Amino acid sequence: MFSKITEEEINYWECFHDPVAMIECLIPENIKAPHIWKDKDCRCVVLRPYQYAMLDYSYLYADDPTKSEKENFRNKKGAGDLINVGARDTGKSFLEVINNFLTLIHGEGDESLVASFDYGHLKKICQPIANLANFHPFFEIFTKPGKSSVRFVGGGMEIDTVLGHVQYGRNEKIDSPEPGASFHGIHAKKCSYEEVSYATKKGTEKRIDSGSSVGCIERMSGIPDIRMGSALGDILRDSSKRNWICRLSQYVRSDWDEKTKEEKIKEYGGEEALSYKLNVEGELIEGAFGRWDMERIQKLCLNKQRTVKFFELGKNDFADLDIEKDRPTYQQKFYERLDKKLVIEKVPSSLKIVASDIGTTGTASEVIICFGDENKLKWRYNIPLFQLTTQQQALVFKWIYEKLDKAFISIDCTNSDGRSISDELEILGVPQKNIIRPMFNKNMIVDFLLDENGQILRDDKGRPLYKQENVLDWANQELDKIFYGGLIEVPYNEKFLKEFASYFELRIGNSRKYGTSSTDHLVQSFQCMAICRFLNIKNNLSIDNQNQDSFLGGF
Repeated sequence: MFSKITEEEINYWECFHDPVAMIECLIPENIKAPHIWKDKDCRCVVLRPYQYAMLDYSYLYADDPTKSEKENFRNKKGAGDLINVGARDTGKSFLEVINNFLTLIHGEGDESLVASFDYGHLKKICQPIANLANFHPFFEIFTKPGKSSVRFVGGGMEIDTVLGHVQYGRNEKIDSPEPGASFHGIHAKKCSYEEVSYATKKGTEKRIDSGSSVGCIERMSGIPDIRMGSALGDILRDSSKRNWICRLSQYVRSDWDEKTKEEKIKEYGGEEALSYKLNVEGELIEGAFGRWDMERIQKLCLNKQRTVKFFELGKNDFADLDIEKDRPTYQQKFYERLDKKLVIEKVPSSLKIVASDIGTTGTASEVIICFGDENKLKWRYNIPLFQLTTQQQALVFKWIYEKLDKAFISIDCTNSDGRSISDELEILGVPQKNIIRPMFNKNMIVDFLLDENGQILRDDKGRPLYKQENVLDWANQELDKIFYGGLIEVPYNEKFLKEFASYFELRIGNSRKYGTSSTDHLVQSFQCMAICRFLNIKNNLSIDNQNQDSFLGGF
């Protein structure tokens, strides 16, 4: 005889199958700190109202004995499917970690798949899931006795439970000849994909083939940059999926205010910039394409046997010097501090380039140092500068200039901070000819205008006429020559691979617009480097350039 179910048991099972109740009763706010989860004052997550749409409600559906297994699963799929492609910083990734952890709790004798386009993004999702499975007290009842439930094997993750569920973490490896090969052999009833905008069509086909025979709940997460030929474009253009699309802007955040908006506008280069519309407003950017062929760049330029020498400098490294009011004494102590923080070797070469985008209190400046000549450059140093004033950054550049026994310093002067640093460098004694000032919203001289016979065209006063191009367009074209000509050695660097893969171009008529689905500070530093290299090759133009406004095109 079965005993009658009690009201308390009904309430428990209602909460157990309700994702809101499970999250707010089980999931700690800090999922990265297992050592505090048993503390009495450890608080659980409180969902924001807009995040209810991002949850997996498939657990609410019980099987109807009058329906087939496939029909029952169809109901669950309708409640679990999600295409969550909106702005950044709305909690998409955080909630997918939690949703996948709840899948481990509810799954019985089946499989699920957690996927992303590369190892770094896969790990960002899988590591917190593994932490919850390893250390959450509630999950102890779901682990098999005498063995670890979590395994990291072959660049992926596997977690199994006492109820027979197995969750696989797999890397699509979009840069490999066979993207999605790691999905073979999986029969998932649920699949979540982090940063789906990077998924390839070939890998997507293999991921779809890895679904179970009764179907697969699909939960896609990312931002809505629909690259030409991308798998995400096909998904978003499928009218049958429109009821499952969640596309929110950052404006829904409870902490959004005018100051935050001003910071984002500055970070992404303006309210009308593609990067702002994509990352903040969650606007669909359709027709864009990845600016660079990463497969070719890796083949021609990447040296996996080397790594970039990396140093960081922040305001705390120099905070104790603020009491020094005498400027010469401050500079001397600042340089002495750099002697202890940085180790930069002078490499004999005909061309030494120090290039940087510029950040101040909000974002970091991304300094790169390259050595070589016009036939081959080698990227050797990466030095982010965090929250340094323009005067402090100028001192850093001057110190590097002296350590290298002179170099060209190419600084992004699109905004006033870069121009201020460049002016300060002249005051510090760096020759004007060694300071390159790209202004990416201006035009620059790139060559002489020629007639059909190849002769230089001149105006009615005999002065030569010049061909001008937008600085940003030209920098990207120069990077094309550098990358596809194998004219630079790039040591293995995750930031490089991520930023250059994320940078995209949108052509509107004869004009071009650029944006990124991540950050582009390193990209901008490489653009500064490319302009500097070009001017060294075309140095015959520099004499006439002296008569121009020094900020026309930044020179």
